[in-house]
Amino acid sequence: MISGIADSGSTKTDWRFIDEAGNEVARGRTMGFNPYFHDAAFITENVRNGLKEVNLDYSQVTNVYFYGAGCSSEARNTKVADGLKALFKNAEIDIQHDLLGASRAALGKDAGIAGIIGTGSNSCLWDGFDIQENIPSHGYVLGDEGSGAYLGRELLKLYFNQELPPSLKQQFLKTYNPDIEAIIEKVYRQPDPNVYLASYAEFYGNNKDNVILSNIVEDGLKEFFYKRVVKYTDYQNQKLGFVGSIAYYFKDLLEKIAKIHGMTVTRVVQCPIDGLVAYHTEKEYVTVR
Repeated sequence: MISGIADSGSTKTDWRFIDEAGNEVARGRTMGFNPYFHDAAFITENVRNGLKEVNLDYSQVTNVYFYGAGCSSEARNTKVADGLKALFKNAEIDIQHDLLGASRAALGKDAGIAGIIGTGSNSCLWDGFDIQENIPSHGYVLGDEGSGAYLGRELLKLYFNQELPPSLKQQFLKTYNPDIEAIIEKVYRQPDPNVYLASYAEFYGNNKDNVILSNIVEDGLKEFFYKRVVKYTDYQNQKLGFVGSIAYYFKDLLEKIAKIHGMTVTRVVQCPIDGLVAYHTEKEYVTVR
């Protein structure tokens, strides 16, 4: 008997397969998918192709615990379940929202506020068992403060408005060789524009000492706190845990902003899948810090 655990964001899906003793028997990575945009057939084909190099007998998988972006309604969850059932024919399929996965990965069974800051951003108040409050993010156009998509959007705005200083502009041009028409096409007409925008977030990590870019990161994370953290009940007495690549790479700044609000960051997890494996196997785990 093998259990599959999957964490699916907008960019990628991490998979771990665990035996009855809690030991990992296989792992893999597929592209991220979202039932807002992808149907069951796409999901089946995506997972099949992505895991084709994984040495695993699918018929031995008896449970699949899937946490995914967009998995917040019965209809969308059914779409994902149908896509997975075509592969894992003998498994019970459990589909949950990625925010529940973030809570379990960042806080385990401890109550607190869980935040996602990766390609997108979101948060919730977690009681150790279930989500009690959530201030919806509403995606990269109306929300996603501090996220990779937010950072990419702000960087492109600087470039389009000719506000990048010469040295930074030269580096930007060398790194991306941007074509304005191609960028417009990808942002406004192609699928997954949030993922495309987030692809520019790496530029910030490579230029952490640049004041203009560091200010954008700080402003985005401050906005995240103002809109997604301090509005929760008794927020200053809550534990605070984060998942996501942006949270991980800028954890020092997160801790600084949390301190301003009288809070302490207790855990930052770059990849939620590690915390989810620990949660489902009830094993202790140590993350950054």
